[in-house]
Amino acid sequence: MFDRLYKSIIRLLIVLWLSLGLLLPTSALPAYAMGLDTVGPWKTEANTLPGTLAAATSVVYNGYVYSIGGFDASHNTTSTVYSAPLNPDGSIGTWTTESNALPQHRVNSNSVAYNGYVYVMGGYDDSLVDTIYGYDPSFVDTVYSAPLNPDGSVGAWTTELNALPVTLSNPATVVYNGYVYVMGGFDGTNRYSAVYSAPLNPDGSVGAWTTELNPLPQVRSDLNSVVYNGQLYAIGGFDGTDVVSTVYSAPLKPDGSVGTWSTDANDLPHKSAGATSVVYNGHVYFMGGSDGFGFLSSIYSAPVKPDGSVGTWTTESSALPQALFLAASVAYNGYVYVMGGYNGSTILDTVYSARFLTPEPDPGPSPNPVMPVLSNTYVGLNGDTNRFLTPETDSAPDPGPSPNPVMSVLPNTDVGLNGDTNIIVGVVALIAIVVSVSVLAVTKKKRK
Repeated sequence: MFDRLYKSIIRLLIVLWLSLGLLLPTSALPAYAMGLDTVGPWKTEANTLPGTLAAATSVVYNGYVYSIGGFDASHNTTSTVYSAPLNPDGSIGTWTTESNALPQHRVNSNSVAYNGYVYVMGGYDDSLVDTIYGYDPSFVDTVYSAPLNPDGSVGAWTTELNALPVTLSNPATVVYNGYVYVMGGFDGTNRYSAVYSAPLNPDGSVGAWTTELNPLPQVRSDLNSVVYNGQLYAIGGFDGTDVVSTVYSAPLKPDGSVGTWSTDANDLPHKSAGATSVVYNGHVYFMGGSDGFGFLSSIYSAPVKPDGSVGTWTTESSALPQALFLAASVAYNGYVYVMGGYNGSTILDTVYSARFLTPEPDPGPSPNPVMPVLSNTYVGLNGDTNRFLTPETDSAPDPGPSPNPVMSVLPNTDVGLNGDTNIIVGVVALIAIVVSVSVLAVTKKKRK
C-alpha cells in the first residue's frame, strides 16, 4: 500500500514540477539574462521615405515619426521635414511632406521632441562637394523650435534667441525631465568634450545654455547618446584620431546638472561611429555605423543595471538587413525603426522595422506612451569628415513624480498562469510534497 502511495506522490511531484515550469527556472528571467536576442526579425516597410536621405535627424512623438533635413543621393542638403504615423501593428503609414520646412538647410543637426515641441540644433547648411566624403560645411549654432500639432503636423518654426554656446556639428543630444543636453561635437577645427544644458520652458522656448562643470572624459564627435532612468550615456564615436568603443555614463541631477562621468567597464564589442542608437525598456541598442575601414550592419544591445552601469553587450542575431551609415532611428510602442542612410555605395530611402522581444512596459492611461527618440546626424568616414547619428529621448509632457519619465524597468517574463506568483505557489507546494514524502518514507521504514 505504501509503495503504491509513495509512487503516486512521486508521479504527482513530477507533474507539478513540469506544469509550473520549475524544471527550467531560467524561464523566470529576462531574455537578456539568458543571453537571448531582444530584437526580432527586420521587416522592410512598404512606405519608404519620399526621397533618398542620409544624415537626417529624427524624432518620434505621440504616434508620429519625423525625419528632418539631411542630404539626398545627389548630395544636395535639404530643409525638408517628413512625417508619418506609426500604426498599432508596428507598420509605418504614408509619409507626408510637411508644409513647414526648416528655415534653412541642415545636415548633421540634432533634434529632440519634448512637451509638444520639436527642437533642431546646430549642424551645417552647405552642399557636399564631389563625394560623400568631401564637403565644405558652414557650421552653425542655431536652434530652431516648432510645435507638434495633435494631427501630427508640424507648426511654424521659430529661431530661438538662445543659440548654442558654440557653432557645432556632430554632437550627441538628449532630452530629459525638462532639460536638453548637447555633448561633444565638432566645429570644423576642434572636437569638444564640453557638455551644454538648457531648460525647455512651458511655452516651448529654450532657456539660457549652461556649460556643465563635468565634461566628457575625452573629446568626442560622431558619438551616440541615450538617457534612461536619470542616467546619461555617451557611446562610441571619434576622438580625432580613431573610432572608439568606449561607453561613458553620468547621473542627471534633479536641478538639471550633469554629475561626474564614469567610464563603463563594458565597452562596445567593436568600435563604431556614425551609428544610430535607441533605448527601450531597460536596454540600449547601438546599430550600424562605421569602424573607419568599412560600414557595419551589426546591432549590439546591453541591459542598464540598477546602479546605472551598462551590462555586457550582446551581438543580436537579427542584424540590420544591410550595412547602414548615417541612418536615422526611433523606438516607439514596442518597435524600432531605422530610416535611410548610406550602405557604402548609395543613399537609401528604405525604412526597416523590428519588434522588441523584451516585455513591453505598461503605458498606463497616458495617451502618449513615452518612448526613446533618436536623432541622427552625419559623420563622414575619414578623419575630420567623420559624422554620426545621435539618439534622443522623447519625454511625456507631465512625467509626474516618477524618477524615470522615459521607461519602466524591465519586468520578468511570464511563467505559468501568473508569473512570479505561480513560482512562489509552486515552491510552497513542492516543499509540502517533499515533506509528506519524507514522512511517509520514515513511517514505512519504521513499520518494516
